[in-house]
Order: sequence, then structure tokens, then C-alpha cells
Amino acid sequence: MSEYFKALRFLQDEIDRFAKMGLPELQALSVQDNFSTICHPEGHGSIICGAAAFLRLRTAAESAIFREGYSERMTVENLFDILIDNIVERFLRQGLLINQSSADKLFADSVKSASKALRSTTHLIPCLISDDKEPAEFNIGKIRFRPCQVCLDELLPLFEQYQSEIRATDGNNDILLDDTIKYYKSFDWIAELTIDQADAAASRKIAASAVEVALNFLHMLLGATYSQHLRVCGPSPNVENRGHFAVCDGKICDVEINRSWQDRSLGEGWWQHLSQIGAAAVLPIIGKVVDNSLTLAPAPLARRLIDAAHWYGDASREKFPASQMVKFVIAMERILTTAKEKDLTKTFCDRGSALTTFPHRDHRLDERRRFAKVYEARSRFVHGSSSPSDKKYLILLAESEELSRAVLWSALHFFNQDDRIVDPSVTDKRLGKCFDSLVKLFETRAKWRSLFGTLGKTCKRWVSRVVQKS
Repeated sequence: MSEYFKALRFLQDEIDRFAKMGLPELQALSVQDNFSTICHPEGHGSIICGAAAFLRLRTAAESAIFREGYSERMTVENLFDILIDNIVERFLRQGLLINQSSADKLFADSVKSASKALRSTTHLIPCLISDDKEPAEFNIGKIRFRPCQVCLDELLPLFEQYQSEIRATDGNNDILLDDTIKYYKSFDWIAELTIDQADAAASRKIAASAVEVALNFLHMLLGATYSQHLRVCGPSPNVENRGHFAVCDGKICDVEINRSWQDRSLGEGWWQHLSQIGAAAVLPIIGKVVDNSLTLAPAPLARRLIDAAHWYGDASREKFPASQMVKFVIAMERILTTAKEKDLTKTFCDRGSALTTFPHRDHRLDERRRFAKVYEARSRFVHGSSSPSDKKYLILLAESEELSRAVLWSALHFFNQDDRIVDPSVTDKRLGKCFDSLVKLFETRAKWRSLFGTLGKTCKRWVSRVVQKS
């Protein structure tokens, strides 16, 4: 008996149950049940089917989207309305019997109808990055970033055409578009990304998520201190007014108003600075990860890096220091922990220090001590053994940010070999074995040479072969 058939039978039973209720019982129904209705087959009024039946149908609709290969490209809300209309038409108006075959056909046909709304859409998403004039534009994977005014000027003919069509119908301009453009102009950059074959709501969600991933990686490249203001959409970042007053000796005093503009400058030459610190080499790797996030099933390692970047970006914008530190550490854990390790602290410190110092042997023990101190501070905050205001551990905030950034940066470079970063076959198990092999390299007595030395390259190839065989 399929999930679809069970959901429809339950719906039928609930309709019958509510139909037998008297007025007192109907008046006692919850708001959720009262609003869970379908149209009457004769075209007037509605039939109560209840919130539980709607929930069962919604769950079945989500399964249908997944099974038909439209996961994340079709919203359940879009399918649900079509599904309800088809239920009313087939089973209530036409009187078809509910059985396994008719249930499966109903859901398949409903998904097919909903798929007609899928389209290719180019999204233009406002971002706060920097109000400096350079660069003219840049790309992270398929996402094109341009200064806001440049982008809006290019779209001016489309705006005029849209308003002309509205005036021909209503006699006036669409003030919604005018207000929207005004909102966009309060930002300094626009991210442009085309999403293929998705309904309107799903497409917008995919695009916004991808741009947020890109900005989270920008947080990592720039460092948390300089990138706290970076964000996608949100409130208009114009002038902010903040007031204050107090009472002293029974009278109002200290009345003041402060007006501030959010600092959006990364400093002149910020893009050139990124190139100098190696961002030019890592941006194409980030682009691979961002583009992979647009697929139906992102590669496991890419998913980990995306999640870690989310934690790092969220930590960069966090205002509470203890929470900020915890989020920086979680970003590292998302990359370094792959299973239910027996000694999580040892795994975290061994793998973190090995990854960030590879292939150099020098200072690895010192690096491991840094990881241990930061992880201890995180644990004390999370488990409540220390106050979130304890300065003894908060002094490690900068250390946690630096290590988190180093782990992300190193992971992007290390796992980019042979496009393993977007390889769907690199499972958590394989990744764990790769980390274990990397840690073992530091336990030998071999003398290491530089990253570009013969031995360094040999070890790097050896670790790659371990990953392929595991």
C-alpha cells in the first residue's frame, strides 16, 4: 500500500468524519481544522477535511516531488494546490474509486502539471560588500557580481518597457517597481545568477542560498574583522537613527539622537589585497563548490565546505563573543570530524593541526596546542562550565577565528586535487581515512621539505592514492 494511497484513504475517512459532526462539535474545532478545507465538488461552499489530512497529503506531495526528480526545484505549495484541485475533480466530482492505481496516477499527473510552471529565471540579488569602485565586477562560479548602479543602468530599458505596459493597462506607473529599485540602490552590489528549470519560489530560494554561500566564502577570504557588514538582502542599509534618554532627580535628562551610516568600505585596493594573499588561486576552487551547491545532490565534501562556510559567515556577523567563538569552532568541526570518533578532542586537534601545517613538520605541535585551547574554551561555553563572559576564554576568540579560517582555506586547497572536492564518491568514510593518513604522515621521522619540494609532492600523491583506494 503506497504512501499516496494511504494519504487519500485518510483524507476520505476524515471528510466522512467531519461530515457526521453536529453543530456543537464543528464549533469546537480548532482553527487549523476549520481552515483545512477543499472546494465542494458542486462549485459552492467548502468541505472540511482537517489539518491532519492536509499534513498527510503534504508529506505525500513532498515524496512525489523527490521521486519524480524535482527535489528543491519544485515547491510543495505549488504542487499542493494542483493536487487538491485534481482530488476534487477526480474523486469527488467524477466519483472515481480510490485505489493504488488511481492514487499513483493522481500524484504523477499532478507533478507533471506542476512541472509546466518550471522555468529559467535570472535573479538579481542585492548585496552589501563594499562601496569602493574596484573591481569593476567579479565572478564566483556562475555568480556574477557587479556594482549596483551599473547593473540597474543596464536594466533601464526593461524597466521602461515594464512601466509602459503597466501604464497601457492601468494608466499609471507601478509604484512597487519604483520602491523596489529604491531599495536596491541602498545596496552597493548586485549578484546575478540564472537558475534553470525551477518554479518561482524554489528558484528564488536556490539563488539566494547560492549567493549567501559565495558571501560566506568571501567572509573567510577577508577575515571576520573586516567583513562583519557583508550580507545578502535584508533591511535597507541606509541611515540608522538611535535615541537615548534617562531620568535623573525625577526629571528627563540626557536626551540624544545618533544618526549613523553602516561602514561598507573594505579599504582601497581590497580586491588587489585578496589577490596578494592567494585568493586568486582559491576563488576558482570556491567557484566549483558554489556551482556544486546548485546541483540536486551536492558532493559530500562540497556540502561540508558549504556548511563550514555558513558557520564561519554567521560567526563573523555574530555580536555575542561567546557564540561567535562556538560558531568558529563548529565551522572547523564540520570539516574535521567525519564519524562518531572515540576521542573527539584528539581527532579535532590532530586533524586540524595536520591540515593547516601540511606538508611542513615544523610548528605542528605548537599548532596542535592552539587547537586544544580553543576546543577547551568551546566545550566550557557549550556545556555551561564557564560563564559566556569569562575573559579567560574569550581572549581566545581571535585565535578561534584564525584557526577556523586556516582550516577552511587549507581544506579548499588540499581536497581540490583531481576535483575530489566535487566528487560524489568521497564519502565520510573515505574522508576520515584520508585525514587519518594525513595525521600518520606527521608521526614518521621523515624530514619534510617545502610544499613544492620533492618529498612534499611525494607525500601529497601518497595521500591522494589512499583516498582513491579507500
